[in-house]
Amino acid sequence: MGAAELRTASWAIRTTVDVPIDRLLAEEVGPGEAAAITLAAARGARLLLIDDKKARRIAELAYQLPVRGVAGCLILAKRKGLIEAVVPLLQQMRSAGYFLSDRLIEMIRHAAGE
Repeated sequence: MGAAELRTASWAIRTTVDVPIDRLLAEEVGPGEAAAITLAAARGARLLLIDDKKARRIAELAYQLPVRGVAGCLILAKRKGLIEAVVPLLQQMRSAGYFLSDRLIEMIRHAAGE
């Protein structure tokens, strides 16, 4: 799903971060990741969807937030029968400019049983 589709999705709720972002967090990760972690922590999120490796570690260790990335979502979708294969979608993401190393794709392929 692209940004345009997300803006019009009925299930998506657009919100602002209504608590201050910790300065040290903002220095460690990008502004989007810092805002996502801050909002998830403030609202007691059951799951934070985030892909940046450093931000994921900080969210898990410093904020005790459960996290999942795109790969984890795709693997779960395959296990639930929502998609047939993960690797073609990862290849499409890569073609669209999303950074995925060959090693990471291989790890995800293995985890997805492909």
